[in-house]
Amino acid sequence: MSPSAAKPRLVELAGPAGAGKSTVFRALVARDGTVEGRPSLRKREYAGVLASELLGVARTLLRDRAYLSRVTPEQIQMMAYLQALPRVLDRVDLAESRTLALDQGPIYLLTRRSLTNERLAAWRRRVVQTWAPLLDVVVWLDAPDAVLVERINARDKRHRLQGSPEETALKALRESRAVYERVLDELETDRPRWVVLRFDTSVRSAEEIADEVLAALDERETPVAQSA
Repeated sequence: MSPSAAKPRLVELAGPAGAGKSTVFRALVARDGTVEGRPSLRKREYAGVLASELLGVARTLLRDRAYLSRVTPEQIQMMAYLQALPRVLDRVDLAESRTLALDQGPIYLLTRRSLTNERLAAWRRRVVQTWAPLLDVVVWLDAPDAVLVERINARDKRHRLQGSPEETALKALRESRAVYERVLDELETDRPRWVVLRFDTSVRSAEEIADEVLAALDERETPVAQSA
């Protein structure tokens, strides 16, 4: 086993609503039994880590004067999760290699409007510097607007754009892409050699995408294995 196998490989699935992140995640799991979703920090073993990061978030909000009335429990939880998960991953000692596929990982969370407050700029920078070296592969999933709107309206899971006027939905999709690209640029500044794979899910199957993602992960491990 190579040294890199001691820690999980991290993949984030990103893209606008309706792009097929959940479908690709299921395909990854079906293709490779070592693929898992994001870990739950509600487990008792992680309670101390999460509690300390919640306190850390409270200190950040006070210090940076970002404790406006707009701050919500959801925002605090997202900030704490972004801070706590790297610590949890650092503590994990795996007997075999494992891949974590995150469909609501750091990239997704950093696009949330409540975390783009200018008063959180210093905090965002610290989070980006922490996460950029951890992600191995980012999978950007997208499709033509008409396809995304059709998928959103047909899905069982409720989404805020369901039933929206076409102009509203298209504007939201454009804005979503723009925010994602800004976050990718932020992260890429600290990780210029990471792998970003882009797919149009209207022409590529989830199974094909999963195979390419797993192949990219294997390629990233190959130089380490050869030098071991």
